[in-house]
Amino acid sequence: PRLAALRVKGRGFSEDDKREVLALQQDAVSQIIPLYRKLAESGQIELTTSPFYHPILPLLIDTDIAKRSRPETALPQRFQAPADAEAQIQKAVALHTELFGMPPAGLWPSEGSVCPEMAPILRRAGLRWMATDEGVLARSLGSWNRHQDLYHPYRVGQPVTASSPMLLGSSMPRRCRSQPWRTCCAGSPTSWSVRRVIMY
Repeated sequence: PRLAALRVKGRGFSEDDKREVLALQQDAVSQIIPLYRKLAESGQIELTTSPFYHPILPLLIDTDIAKRSRPETALPQRFQAPADAEAQIQKAVALHTELFGMPPAGLWPSEGSVCPEMAPILRRAGLRWMATDEGVLARSLGSWNRHQDLYHPYRVGQPVTASSPMLLGSSMPRRCRSQPWRTCCAGSPTSWSVRRVIMY
Protein backbone atom coordinates (compact mmCIF):
# COMPACT_ATOMS: atom_id res chain seq x y z
CA PRO A 1 0.00 0.00 0.00
CA ARG A 2 2.78 2.43 0.86
CA LEU A 3 4.53 1.91 -2.49
CA ALA A 4 1.22 2.43 -4.27
CA ALA A 5 0.80 5.72 -2.42
CA LEU A 6 4.29 6.83 -3.43
CA ARG A 7 3.56 5.93 -7.02
CA VAL A 8 0.46 8.09 -6.95
CA LYS A 9 2.52 10.88 -5.41
CA GLY A 10 4.77 10.72 -8.47
CA ARG A 11 7.31 13.39 -7.53
CA GLY A 12 8.69 15.53 -4.74
CA PHE A 13 9.82 12.54 -2.69
CA SER A 14 11.26 13.26 0.73
CA GLU A 15 14.33 11.62 2.24
CA ASP A 16 11.97 9.62 4.45
CA ASP A 17 10.16 8.38 1.33
CA LYS A 18 13.48 7.25 -0.16
CA ARG A 19 14.55 5.51 3.04
CA GLU A 20 11.23 3.69 3.18
CA VAL A 21 11.58 2.45 -0.41
CA LEU A 22 15.14 1.31 0.28
CA ALA A 23 14.02 -0.55 3.43
CA LEU A 24 11.27 -2.31 1.47
CA GLN A 25 13.77 -3.30 -1.22
CA GLN A 26 16.22 -4.65 1.36
CA ASP A 27 13.44 -6.65 3.00
CA ALA A 28 12.43 -8.16 -0.35
CA VAL A 29 16.04 -9.03 -1.22
CA SER A 30 16.59 -10.65 2.19
CA GLN A 31 13.83 -13.15 1.41
CA ILE A 32 15.30 -14.39 -1.89
CA ILE A 33 17.90 -16.86 -0.63
CA PRO A 34 15.63 -18.42 2.04
CA LEU A 35 12.86 -18.79 -0.55
CA TYR A 36 15.18 -20.37 -3.13
CA ARG A 37 16.59 -22.70 -0.47
CA LYS A 38 13.08 -23.79 0.54
CA LEU A 39 12.08 -24.43 -3.09
CA ALA A 40 15.28 -26.38 -3.76
CA GLU A 41 14.83 -28.50 -0.64
CA SER A 42 11.28 -29.34 -1.71
CA GLY A 43 12.49 -30.37 -5.17
CA GLN A 44 10.49 -27.69 -6.96
CA ILE A 45 13.56 -26.06 -8.49
CA GLU A 46 17.19 -26.88 -9.23
CA LEU A 47 19.73 -24.18 -8.51
CA THR A 48 22.92 -23.82 -10.51
CA THR A 49 26.10 -21.99 -9.69
CA SER A 50 28.57 -20.02 -11.78
CA PRO A 51 32.31 -19.35 -11.44
CA PHE A 52 32.86 -17.42 -8.20
CA TYR A 53 33.98 -14.05 -9.61
CA HIS A 54 32.31 -14.69 -12.99
CA PRO A 55 35.48 -15.07 -15.10
CA ILE A 56 35.47 -16.53 -18.61
CA LEU A 57 36.83 -19.91 -17.51
CA PRO A 58 38.26 -21.08 -20.86
CA LEU A 59 40.36 -17.90 -21.07
CA LEU A 60 41.47 -18.28 -17.47
CA ILE A 61 42.56 -21.85 -18.20
CA ASP A 62 44.44 -20.78 -21.35
CA THR A 63 43.90 -17.66 -23.44
CA ASP A 64 44.92 -19.57 -26.58
CA ILE A 65 41.68 -21.55 -26.32
CA ALA A 66 40.05 -18.53 -27.99
CA LYS A 67 41.81 -19.47 -31.24
CA ARG A 68 39.80 -22.68 -31.55
CA SER A 69 36.59 -20.93 -32.45
CA ARG A 70 38.14 -17.67 -33.71
CA PRO A 71 41.60 -18.41 -35.14
CA GLU A 72 41.85 -14.92 -36.63
CA THR A 73 41.54 -13.21 -33.22
CA ALA A 74 44.54 -11.15 -32.12
CA LEU A 75 45.42 -12.16 -28.57
CA PRO A 76 47.72 -10.72 -25.90
CA GLN A 77 50.65 -12.68 -24.51
CA ARG A 78 49.51 -16.18 -23.62
CA PHE A 79 48.14 -16.56 -20.09
CA GLN A 80 47.43 -19.89 -18.38
CA ALA A 81 46.01 -20.27 -14.87
CA PRO A 82 44.11 -23.58 -14.66
CA ALA A 83 44.60 -23.71 -10.88
CA ASP A 84 42.84 -20.34 -10.61
CA ALA A 85 40.00 -21.69 -12.74
CA GLU A 86 39.65 -24.65 -10.40
CA ALA A 87 39.64 -22.33 -7.38
CA GLN A 88 36.80 -20.33 -8.97
CA ILE A 89 34.69 -23.49 -9.16
CA GLN A 90 35.61 -24.75 -5.69
CA LYS A 91 34.72 -21.40 -4.10
CA ALA A 92 31.45 -21.23 -6.03
CA VAL A 93 30.42 -24.72 -4.92
CA ALA A 94 31.40 -24.00 -1.30
CA LEU A 95 29.37 -20.77 -1.15
CA HIS A 96 26.39 -22.37 -2.88
CA THR A 97 26.44 -25.22 -0.36
CA GLU A 98 26.67 -22.79 2.55
CA LEU A 99 23.76 -20.67 1.31
CA PHE A 100 21.41 -23.37 0.08
CA GLY A 101 22.30 -26.36 2.26
CA MET A 102 23.26 -28.60 -0.65
CA PRO A 103 25.89 -28.55 -3.38
CA PRO A 104 24.88 -27.62 -6.92
CA ALA A 105 24.66 -30.28 -9.62
CA GLY A 106 25.16 -27.90 -12.52
CA LEU A 107 27.13 -24.89 -13.68
CA TRP A 108 25.91 -21.92 -15.67
CA PRO A 109 29.25 -20.74 -17.10
CA SER A 110 29.99 -17.04 -17.41
CA GLU A 111 28.59 -15.88 -20.78
CA GLY A 112 27.99 -19.55 -21.68
CA SER A 113 31.71 -20.00 -22.35
CA VAL A 114 32.80 -23.65 -22.30
CA CYS A 115 35.75 -25.79 -23.35
CA PRO A 116 36.69 -29.46 -22.93
CA GLU A 117 39.31 -28.62 -20.31
CA MET A 118 36.55 -27.47 -17.96
CA ALA A 119 34.96 -30.91 -17.64
CA PRO A 120 37.59 -32.52 -15.37
CA ILE A 121 37.62 -29.41 -13.16
CA LEU A 122 33.85 -29.52 -12.79
CA ARG A 123 33.84 -33.27 -12.14
CA ARG A 124 36.35 -32.88 -9.32
CA ALA A 125 34.05 -30.31 -7.73
CA GLY A 126 31.11 -32.73 -7.93
CA LEU A 127 29.29 -30.93 -10.76
CA ARG A 128 27.48 -33.12 -13.28
CA TRP A 129 26.41 -30.71 -16.01
CA MET A 130 27.07 -27.33 -17.56
CA ALA A 131 24.98 -25.22 -19.89
CA THR A 132 25.79 -23.14 -22.92
CA ASP A 133 23.91 -21.55 -25.82
CA GLU A 134 22.91 -22.88 -29.19
CA GLY A 135 25.57 -20.86 -31.01
CA VAL A 136 28.33 -22.70 -29.14
CA LEU A 137 26.56 -26.01 -29.71
CA ALA A 138 26.18 -25.37 -33.45
CA ARG A 139 29.87 -24.55 -33.85
CA SER A 140 30.81 -27.61 -31.81
CA LEU A 141 28.72 -30.05 -33.82
CA GLY A 142 29.82 -28.73 -37.20
CA SER A 143 26.76 -30.12 -38.97
CA TRP A 144 23.77 -28.29 -37.50
CA ASN A 145 20.07 -29.02 -37.65
CA ARG A 146 18.39 -26.73 -35.15
CA HIS A 147 15.15 -28.70 -34.95
CA GLN A 148 16.98 -31.99 -34.47
CA ASP A 149 20.01 -30.93 -32.41
CA LEU A 150 18.59 -28.40 -29.97
CA TYR A 151 17.06 -29.22 -26.57
CA HIS A 152 19.16 -32.33 -25.96
CA PRO A 153 21.82 -32.75 -23.31
CA TYR A 154 25.19 -33.86 -24.70
CA ARG A 155 27.65 -36.05 -22.85
CA VAL A 156 31.34 -35.18 -22.92
CA GLY A 157 34.20 -37.26 -21.65
CA GLN A 158 37.96 -37.68 -21.81
CA PRO A 159 38.03 -40.47 -22.79
CA VAL A 160 34.52 -41.76 -23.48
CA THR A 161 34.96 -44.48 -20.85
CA ALA A 162 35.60 -41.96 -18.06
CA SER A 163 33.34 -42.31 -15.06
CA SER A 164 31.02 -39.50 -13.98
CA PRO A 165 30.41 -38.11 -17.47
CA MET A 166 29.76 -34.42 -17.87
CA LEU A 167 26.53 -33.41 -19.58
CA LEU A 168 26.47 -30.32 -21.75
CA GLY A 169 22.94 -29.00 -21.95
CA SER A 170 20.12 -27.63 -19.86
CA SER A 171 19.12 -30.54 -17.65
CA MET A 172 20.32 -33.72 -16.03
CA PRO A 173 17.83 -36.43 -17.02
CA ARG A 174 16.98 -39.05 -14.44
CA ARG A 175 17.00 -41.82 -17.00
CA CYS A 176 18.79 -41.63 -20.29
CA ARG A 177 20.69 -43.69 -22.79
CA SER A 178 23.47 -42.42 -24.99
CA GLN A 179 24.51 -43.05 -28.54
CA PRO A 180 27.89 -42.12 -30.04
CA TRP A 181 27.76 -38.69 -31.60
CA ARG A 182 30.79 -36.94 -33.04
CA THR A 183 34.16 -35.67 -31.94
CA CYS A 184 33.79 -31.94 -31.57
CA CYS A 185 33.62 -29.08 -29.08
CA ALA A 186 34.74 -26.10 -31.12
CA GLY A 187 38.15 -27.24 -32.19
CA SER A 188 38.75 -29.53 -29.25
CA PRO A 189 41.31 -32.35 -29.42
CA THR A 190 40.03 -35.40 -31.24
CA SER A 191 40.41 -37.48 -28.07
CA TRP A 192 37.25 -35.78 -26.87
CA SER A 193 33.93 -37.32 -27.73
CA VAL A 194 30.52 -35.75 -27.44
CA ARG A 195 27.49 -37.96 -27.10
CA ARG A 196 23.91 -37.12 -27.59
CA VAL A 197 21.90 -38.17 -24.54
CA ILE A 198 18.38 -39.30 -25.36
CA MET A 199 15.51 -39.38 -22.87
CA TYR A 200 13.30 -42.48 -22.84
